[in-house]
Amino acid sequence: MALNLLLLEAAKSDTSWKRLKALAEHEDREVRRALLQNPALCPIDDQGYVDTHLLWSLAGEFPDEAAEAPAFVLHAFYGDPKPMVDVIRRIVVRTKDPERVRSMFSLFGPLHEGIQWSTANNSMTPPEILRELAEECPLAVASNPNTPPDVLRELVEEWPAAVAGNPKAPPEVLLKLAKQFPQTVACNPNVPSDLLETLAEDWPSLAINNPNMNIHLFRSIAKDWPVLVVDNPNTPTEILRELLHHPQAFVQKRANKHLSARARL
Repeated sequence: MALNLLLLEAAKSDTSWKRLKALAEHEDREVRRALLQNPALCPIDDQGYVDTHLLWSLAGEFPDEAAEAPAFVLHAFYGDPKPMVDVIRRIVVRTKDPERVRSMFSLFGPLHEGIQWSTANNSMTPPEILRELAEECPLAVASNPNTPPDVLRELVEEWPAAVAGNPKAPPEVLLKLAKQFPQTVACNPNVPSDLLETLAEDWPSLAINNPNMNIHLFRSIAKDWPVLVVDNPNTPTEILRELLHHPQAFVQKRANKHLSARARL
């Protein structure tokens, strides 16, 4: 069947439920998206049960479109939103639009604790909402990279492991956590350079991928772990040139290969 006919069929309210389920598994993404235009996407049975299965499934792939789908608007805004809780959660946790998160949380956050949890787990959730959720969803908020540093300071005592991995964790907090969670802190992009240097002594394979690595640290790690350095895509060209004179022929060969590849770029 031609694509334009499939799109029309997916959006028609009189398309059979069996056919809608088949179209939901169609290989063409636009056919699946077109289903969200169908006002009959969430049928109601004789007992009043609202079937949200297809809408929930599509919300995973098209969260923003699902939030504006006629079937969602009908039930969530003009009917009882409770049957839509799982769909709302899926939209909130999948959308990349901070304003969408803000509006959905404002409208439906009080409806179910699961919606609050989904909101706290979205990295696009605005900081002020994460601040509001810190008490209800502390672990998710402690792990969220959008959480303000002052909130992380409040959560670190109860959730130290989550805060240790949070890129917004303040440097002084990471300093306190380094002994307890050295591997996690070594990977944190907000770790101070002097602390990273200390952690690199025991965890060079983790520290070397940290964006705070400097040329001094690369040179230091290269003394004992030249293979880690020579094959790292972030190794400075100056260090690769130095490794051309390494006593191991393998290291020399790898350094030459990477320098040649960079020269061609």
